[in-house]
Amino acid sequence: MASNSGPYMSLRNSLQELFSNSQRNCNFCLLTIGINTVAVFKISEQSLKIFDFRSRDLYGMPYSFGRCTLVLIEGLENVASYLQMSCAQTGTVPFEMKGVHVLISGSKSDMQHVQQDPKSDHISSGNESGTKSVDNRKRKCTGEISERKEKHLIARREYEKKRKVNESPEAREKRLAGKRASNKKRRATENQETREKRLAWQQEYYKKKCVNETAECRENRLASMRTQQKEKRANESAECREKRLTNERVNQNKKRTNESPECREKRLASNRTLQNKKRATESVECREKRLAHKRTHQNKERANESAECRAGRLAKQREYDQTKGLNVCNSSTIADEIRKFHTAVSSGSLYICPCCDQLWYEHSVTAA
Repeated sequence: MASNSGPYMSLRNSLQELFSNSQRNCNFCLLTIGINTVAVFKISEQSLKIFDFRSRDLYGMPYSFGRCTLVLIEGLENVASYLQMSCAQTGTVPFEMKGVHVLISGSKSDMQHVQQDPKSDHISSGNESGTKSVDNRKRKCTGEISERKEKHLIARREYEKKRKVNESPEAREKRLAGKRASNKKRRATENQETREKRLAWQQEYYKKKCVNETAECRENRLASMRTQQKEKRANESAECREKRLTNERVNQNKKRTNESPECREKRLASNRTLQNKKRATESVECREKRLAHKRTHQNKERANESAECRAGRLAKQREYDQTKGLNVCNSSTIADEIRKFHTAVSSGSLYICPCCDQLWYEHSVTAA
């Protein structure tokens, strides 16, 4: 039904051939798909109406207490997509199409006579009572309607997935561009509560998605995010950069204020590992640039620090230097200790007492 198969034509090509053929001059047709028949009316070159006499609910799903539907659709492609989606069968589905000529006969007086018929009052009252009974039945069957709505949404999602798999790159770019434009318009007019609710829902959705993703999908997602951020930051202005960095600092401060000691240690360890990997592969120019930037930042920070902050910083520096010195002393090997011993005993006694001939070392002799 979606494409030509041998001598048979697709649904779209059949509609186009029927309504564009000047010899047939048909503006109406009966379309039979399986055991169901609908009427198709051509209103204009791009507008068509589909009349389905089967009982439907408000969402277009079969319902025993519903009503018939009359749908206005723009374009032959949309008509074909609607009919394919409403068809429950899959694969190659046979259909039959028959052009129809409609002739309207009868005078206006007959129509007025029908409109003024007193029996129409009884018919209208009967219709009102029937409408009330239908409404009551609908209220009782709200649960069934919700279930059918969910089934309809699931079928709609499956159809969208199949359609997106087979779409061309141009159609995909066009669809995404339209979606972005629509999102921008909707977000420009949304209030604060709606925005907070949307962001909270997005965070929960991404958390669930990240929990169930594989290692390869995670690496691909992070690589794509890094590439996108690099492209975005390469073209951003100085004002946008300062604004972004300010927001990042504020968010980091809020996050670090409420973090536990375990999370802090884990974060600092991860930062050290990342910095060591980055510094191991950096060039000489990058290293000089980083150290110069670090010295400039330290000079600015120390120029504005108070006496208490300076005393605390120096105390920490002394403790670090002492710890580093102890670690250096404690890290000596056996070869270093042997070398120290040989150095200590390399010089023997240098002085002899003239009275008792006792040997004296240099550190035991003082000047008279």
